[in-house]
Amino acid sequence: PLLAKLYLSNNRLSDGALMGFSRRFPKLHTLCLYRNMLSDLSDALACVRQLPKLRELDLDGNGAASARGYRHHVVRALGRLESLDGEPVSDLDRDLADHYFSSAGGGAAGNANRPSTAPDGGRRARLGP
Repeated sequence: PLLAKLYLSNNRLSDGALMGFSRRFPKLHTLCLYRNMLSDLSDALACVRQLPKLRELDLDGNGAASARGYRHHVVRALGRLESLDGEPVSDLDRDLADHYFSSAGGGAAGNANRPSTAPDGGRRARLGP
């Protein structure tokens, strides 16, 4: 129960394997689930959201990490997260996640809802060399 860091990379863990983590590991600060078989992002987030001390999470290498808007979903669901997949979670990440969800369709509207600083596919052609 006093475990603060848990590294479970390459263990073929599948969806549902995280059930009860909050009860078994209430002090968990770091959870590495790199390269397992987690395909359902919603399921994984529902489980890790219940870990009150979690600050570092690695889901890279799982099918869940290839979900559309993955980083935005995780950053929004886990507001206290400091590191995701080995990369720091910044205020910009939080702002972009907020923007992603405030735009029509959760970011699905394409370039019309992109932040003004985000490049679009045809911008270079319009600006010239």
